[in-house]
Amino acid sequence: IMKKIITFGSLKGGVGKSTLSVSVARCLAKNYKVLAIDFETANSSMSSVFVDSSKLAELDPKNQKHIAAALQGANLQEYAIPSTFENIDIIRSNINLSMLRPNQNLFKRLVASSDLSKYDFVICDTSPVWYDITLMAYEGSDLVVTPVYMSQFCYMPTTFLRDRLPIDT
Repeated sequence: IMKKIITFGSLKGGVGKSTLSVSVARCLAKNYKVLAIDFETANSSMSSVFVDSSKLAELDPKNQKHIAAALQGANLQEYAIPSTFENIDIIRSNINLSMLRPNQNLFKRLVASSDLSKYDFVICDTSPVWYDITLMAYEGSDLVVTPVYMSQFCYMPTTFLRDRLPIDT
């Protein structure tokens, strides 16, 4: 039974959100089965680290196993490919994600209807923006982790996220 959906998000870029999501996924994969989902539109480090580009044509010959397609499907697991690390599968990012206008609770409903029983954790990485896709990822999560630099440039976006998240999700 899946235990937790953990989403890493911030409205400030460059705070280590993607690096932290990759690190947590790799640490958890030492003892658990992990599904990594890359909600970034521009291929974050999560897709770069977890996808072996030399095997991508073999793993996804029609280039249809990515998050933009998964959000229009019925079962998330159908869009996962094995990563370069043991115990981690990934649903890659895709630029077409930026064109989707998902319904409220789409990710939450998709998680509920998907057979994710082989995974203990789902780790999501998001873009540093406040729009439908990131809200949907936050909404479907059990835990949202926000890395913070102690600076004025990080403080305002972090407090915005803290204050708006309960209202908008």
